[in-house]
Amino acid sequence: MSLSEAELQDLKNQVKYRDKEFELLNSYIHRDVELSSQCIMVHGFKSTGKTLLVTKFLQALGVKHTIMNCDESISKKLLLRRCFDKIKEDSVQAPTEFNSVYEFSKQGSSADNFSSFISSLQKFNASYNYNEHHVLVLDRLDQCFEYSADLLASFSRLRESSKLKNLSIIAILSGDVPKEVITLSNPHVYLKVYDESQVIEILQSKKICKFGFETNDDHGDFYNQYVKVIVGSFYQYTGSDLSLLINVVERLWEPFTRPVKEGRLQATEFVKVYKENIDLLTSEDVVSNSGVIDFKTFQREQELNQDGHIQDLPLHSKFLLLASYLASYNSQRNDIHKYSKTTK
Repeated sequence: MSLSEAELQDLKNQVKYRDKEFELLNSYIHRDVELSSQCIMVHGFKSTGKTLLVTKFLQALGVKHTIMNCDESISKKLLLRRCFDKIKEDSVQAPTEFNSVYEFSKQGSSADNFSSFISSLQKFNASYNYNEHHVLVLDRLDQCFEYSADLLASFSRLRESSKLKNLSIIAILSGDVPKEVITLSNPHVYLKVYDESQVIEILQSKKICKFGFETNDDHGDFYNQYVKVIVGSFYQYTGSDLSLLINVVERLWEPFTRPVKEGRLQATEFVKVYKENIDLLTSEDVVSNSGVIDFKTFQREQELNQDGHIQDLPLHSKFLLLASYLASYNSQRNDIHKYSKTTK
């Protein structure tokens, strides 16, 4: 069975502007595995709440589930091994020696990765009589280091090509649906981007920041106006990317509220606080700061003099330059071993 109307309404109250998406998930994923779709595509632009939507729904549904951050795996083989180990961990307490390294090795070095995964998982289910509905969430699958669309196609045909019937797949994608699965009959849940007013309401409801000192003034009203100013100032740059906006809100909160903290202004005098911080909101460092954070002091690097060139290089270029310098001290004969990737 799926969620009741009351349970579904509670989810809608927790996550704003995703009513339709929750209803779609509720129709595709059930507590009974036989009524659930075998593979669901949840996709949309970055930072539109895809992972939050799926996580909240599965927690409310109460089925066992495994969430994999696919962008942390450098290869499909490693991803499948992590999936197997995490499913084992999230399902029952199996002995530690029952793991992917041991099970996959018995398939032989020439065995197909996905076949090894399915074979090992079937053996695990049979050994522990594990037949409960289990949902595997492949978060950011399209950001895996190796091209993984063929893996998604294999998961889409999971029940057709194996005896594994208790597993459902939810693939979370930030880009377009891969061509390998676009013609398959997988249900899709597409998350639209938030508009500016929706972003403001979401950030205001989160209450990300608060005064770190005591004041008799109303914190909530000051924070709500602060969020409106931040979103209004940076929405054209960030769009509906909540991660970027949350980062800006958190970074600017302390310097923005400094006049209130120092007692020069009251929290009720928001317009005066805003006028005093107008330069802060128009600084290029807010959106284009490529400074590196010192890991000893956790402070961002500063210009040594007025003729400095901290902003000349993008952040990634700085790390590449440092990496090249460090790599230059290695022996050339070790370069292939350390910096190349062998594909079998």
